[in-house]
Amino acid sequence: MLMGVTNRPCLCGIVRCAHHNLRQRTTQIQTYHSNRRLMHGGTTWVWKTTLCRRLPPMDRKHLQMTASQHLSSSATLSAPQEEITFETILSDENKRQCQARLLNVKPVREFKWQGKSTDIEKAAVLVLLCMVNGKPSILFTERSNQLYMHRGEISFPGGKADDTDLHLSHTALREAEEEIGLCREKVDIWGEMLPVPGRKFNITITPVVACYSGELDLSSLKLNRHEVESVFAPSIETLCHADNNYYTRFRAREMMTKGTLKKYREMSTSETFTLPVYVAGNRRIWGLTAIVLHQVLRLTAGGLYKSKLGSLDLQHKTKPTST
Repeated sequence: MLMGVTNRPCLCGIVRCAHHNLRQRTTQIQTYHSNRRLMHGGTTWVWKTTLCRRLPPMDRKHLQMTASQHLSSSATLSAPQEEITFETILSDENKRQCQARLLNVKPVREFKWQGKSTDIEKAAVLVLLCMVNGKPSILFTERSNQLYMHRGEISFPGGKADDTDLHLSHTALREAEEEIGLCREKVDIWGEMLPVPGRKFNITITPVVACYSGELDLSSLKLNRHEVESVFAPSIETLCHADNNYYTRFRAREMMTKGTLKKYREMSTSETFTLPVYVAGNRRIWGLTAIVLHQVLRLTAGGLYKSKLGSLDLQHKTKPTST
């Protein structure tokens, strides 16, 4: 028999009410434990959220805490446990991490073209991660002195897309095969980065990150001397070293182009921006190639690459010229 606060027997109605509350609370506790077991099962987050809404306030709070702990532990289990080193940069694990990071890469520069969309050409370059002399490296080309534009400059293999290319990755592979005789069957594409505008903004260049299968013998490459003077592949560790990392500041200038492209104006003369510069032996890597390299090192080397620049921000407001 239940007793009241005055030690007198409770009335029958009060007894029935107390038994009802006790049964309801017992059912709630059983439901909570049952749902808690479900939370650790294979149910979806949408279903779990709906489940939380149907529970009493106290149980909802505990269930949401359990869900948070479950999702946090799941994220920890799915996160990569292996820390990337220079020796494991070309591993499948780092490939997976790079592909995940590619989804969050921000564009170096966004711009709105003021002319016809058909006036913009597309190109792609191949950023080839490769094993050279037992060290993870990146392949570069020195452009031929016979070329009309950018002669003698350091670049990645690549060129303009044509109608036969199915996608820009195919463009990068085709151009690399034509320029340096690279066997495309031994190249594993990791992913495409966001396109970068060229100097005159009449072309966009898409960097394609890839990895060469096995050891790459640079002497076995067949160079097209009309386009490529030489090739070299500094190690990624060398490129990441602070002694080989510099930066330079440019003052922006108005850039006018001919014909239908003159509708675009780059930026005002008062703006300046900072770009990375790399030294590899007696060669200097700068310009668009250095911008792409900076992004690729951040993408592939992670914390091993300690650049003072951080993420590049070359955004600016564009002003169309008056017609």
